[in-house]
Amino acid sequence: MKKILIASLAATLLFAACKKSNDDDGGAQPVTNTTRLSATPWVYKSAGFDMDRNGTIDQDLPAGTMTPCRLDNQYIFAAGGTGTMNEGATKCNAGDPQTAPFTWAFANNETSIDLGGTALFGLGGRFKVWALNDTLLSMARDSTITVPPLPPTSISILINLKH
Repeated sequence: MKKILIASLAATLLFAACKKSNDDDGGAQPVTNTTRLSATPWVYKSAGFDMDRNGTIDQDLPAGTMTPCRLDNQYIFAAGGTGTMNEGATKCNAGDPQTAPFTWAFANNETSIDLGGTALFGLGGRFKVWALNDTLLSMARDSTITVPPLPPTSISILINLKH
């Protein structure tokens, strides 16, 4: 009798240890930054100067910097490191192609993104990623601006895109 009780207890423990947990997420994979970036097209939300380089706009861009024809552009990031800028309904120059390709790659443990080409408002190069979630892509790039009679100044341009 004692052997049957021990065998029953052992079998119960064995089945309990092998039982699938109710906490299982059903095999869903965690959402990656690449998934967030390539989920749907991004459009312009805001841009400006980040004087103290803390990820927030301290001063809006001067009036006319972001022309209306650029505000409806869509930025489509493909998971393979390529992308397409779509001019949207209003083109800045009727002779420009409707779309322009660009490349992208995360760098520095996904805290930066390298953009090849000038599809992002005429800018390319390495951008610091301040935020990347399901609704916001916030990134900044250092640039040098010249405002006569002042000497050239290094400043961070922050660009916010949204879904």
